[in-house]
Amino acid sequence: MVQDEGLATYEPLCNDQVARIDWEKPATEVHNLIRGCDPQPGAYSFYRGKKVRFVETRLVETGRPNARPGEVLATDAGGFTVATRGGALRIGKVRTETGKQDAIAFAAETGLKPGKTFAADGQGGKQSPP
Repeated sequence: MVQDEGLATYEPLCNDQVARIDWEKPATEVHNLIRGCDPQPGAYSFYRGKKVRFVETRLVETGRPNARPGEVLATDAGGFTVATRGGALRIGKVRTETGKQDAIAFAAETGLKPGKTFAADGQGGKQSPP
């Protein structure tokens, strides 16, 4: 079937309205959002009231099925791990207003550690309840 070019439309540019991360979504969906928004505008969440854009991620097992979505599960020399509903993402690089950097450098600079959380609403950075 041939498309009627008179009825064709363009997909709008990807912008922050579609790039906000909802950590309540399954890990695969969050991972695909991050990949789809790279390089622009960059899928984002908030930590300590500042927008953090995620650049390099991979799917991993949580090891903690009761982890709260958005909760940081681990930080180490390779980056940090954030829980989603039913899974987790390993973060290798982020982009902030100061530019792109390794996730571990971001963690060291901001005090990010296990138990802290990312949030969709600018309230991230709080310690998760026990």
